[in-house]
Amino acid sequence: MATVPFQNIQMAYAPELRACDVVIAPTVAGRGRIAIDRTGATPVLLAMGTDRRARDDDRIPGTLNGVAPGGIMAARGWPGDIFLTGGVRMGSRLWLLEDAKQDDAARLAAGRYIAEPMADLSTFYGTEIGSGASFTARGRVQVTAALPAGTVTAPVQQS
Repeated sequence: MATVPFQNIQMAYAPELRACDVVIAPTVAGRGRIAIDRTGATPVLLAMGTDRRARDDDRIPGTLNGVAPGGIMAARGWPGDIFLTGGVRMGSRLWLLEDAKQDDAARLAAGRYIAEPMADLSTFYGTEIGSGASFTARGRVQVTAALPAGTVTAPVQQS
């Protein structure tokens, strides 16, 4: 399998903001330049933090029976998915855990939900990316992706 080199505008997760942002590398005279990421962390962060479209059998958060007001828009996801081939979807379904109980079933679901985009990235870049989910504290789930150049972790946002 051929490999595609990682080369992306670098993003970093800011826990205090609970969001990602572009990294600016300092240069001379107080100016900055957009940093380039060659480690694979940026595509992993984007896959972790963006919403993958819910499947027909997924329960939408905030509903009792899974049928949400808003119709087709309730399933979220990236509209550009229609241009991707082979059923590939962008992002993860971690957002489906927003109102899940903070138990082992949610941790196992988080592991499944993070494995989907990591498998897509592994195929695209031609490199092995491991993934998993674990408890970091009582009721706190964290997902992890292991790249050849390091590990990326992010909390699962639950209410």
